[in-house]
Amino acid sequence: MLRSTLLGMAANILNAATFVIAVWGSPDQTKAILWASVIIAAAGFVGLRARSSFQSVKPRSVSRRTTQNLVRNAFLFGTWWGALPVLFFGGATSAAQVVITCLSAGMIAGGAASFSTIPIAAVAYTLPIFVGSAVAIVWLDGAVNVPVAILMVSYAITLFRAVLAHASEFTRRCILQAESENAIRRDVLTSLPNRFSFNERLENALVDAKQFDQHFALLLFDLNNFDEVNDRFGRAIGDALLVEVAARLRKSTRES
Repeated sequence: MLRSTLLGMAANILNAATFVIAVWGSPDQTKAILWASVIIAAAGFVGLRARSSFQSVKPRSVSRRTTQNLVRNAFLFGTWWGALPVLFFGGATSAAQVVITCLSAGMIAGGAASFSTIPIAAVAYTLPIFVGSAVAIVWLDGAVNVPVAILMVSYAITLFRAVLAHASEFTRRCILQAESENAIRRDVLTSLPNRFSFNERLENALVDAKQFDQHFALLLFDLNNFDEVNDRFGRAIGDALLVEVAARLRKSTRES
């Protein structure tokens, strides 16, 4: 999402400017400039925020609040683009109607692609544009409304199905990746963090200590004469002892 935000905001600005050019000199010129100004200002603001975020260190996870803000912004952008056919389509010339149709279809497809990994954001963005287009079609007179409405419904179903399918596949890949990354950092027998995880955490602690002037402690302990357990009782008993020690360690410490 972060990588595509700058391009998406640039597309919003370009499309809004294109619409103003299409209706330039018509009675809707002033209203179109006001409408486009909101899109351009909002897209510019979001683009600058995304640019600063893209240059900063990426977080390991995304908070619920960040996701909610994304869905809210997607809905606001979608609602404003959905207002385009409602406000301008009925009184526009044939050429301007073609431009509005292309812009609406393009923003629906582009938004669905951009938000495809977050289905609720994709719906929040595209649904208002579909609704706005439907309202504009209903207000028009003529038999062309029926086939256009059928095409809109067909496109909507196909698009939402593709978004949900892509999101499902993306989620499955993320889960598999997380499980794989977790597996290489865990000991198979005890499920405790292994040597790889220890080295990784130690390196992070050293970096934080140097960068932020933080302190940390390293505790080492050993199981005395553990080899004798294996030699006397066998490896199976030795493994059982390690599992029990790991369980007590886990019970006595926090996950962090």
